[in-house]
Amino acid sequence: MKKKPEVTESLGSQVARLREAAGMTHQALADAAGVARQTIRFLEGHSTPYGTSVETFLKICRVLEADPCEVLFRLPEVRLPADEHPPETSAEETEKPAKKTTGKKKPN
Repeated sequence: MKKKPEVTESLGSQVARLREAAGMTHQALADAAGVARQTIRFLEGHSTPYGTSVETFLKICRVLEADPCEVLFRLPEVRLPADEHPPETSAEETEKPAKKTTGKKKPN
């Protein structure tokens, strides 16, 4: 039986976890970041930052003292178990065959 792939923490759950660890409510985080409370609730309810501006995301990370890169790179991704790696392709298989030339020049 195959193992299920691991999934990392979603963006929304990370923001919620960081906010709760800081002892902040949605409103407190929103006030500190200068955004609406609904923005925080929206972000926490989604697995990706779509619909949230980069500027807003960075403000929230700054207030939570979180590295934005670490938050983004922990988004859900499928990881194969160690014993189930995709087959490797050799360099010969990935190279495109060279086009054959007839030696004739194309007219201008």
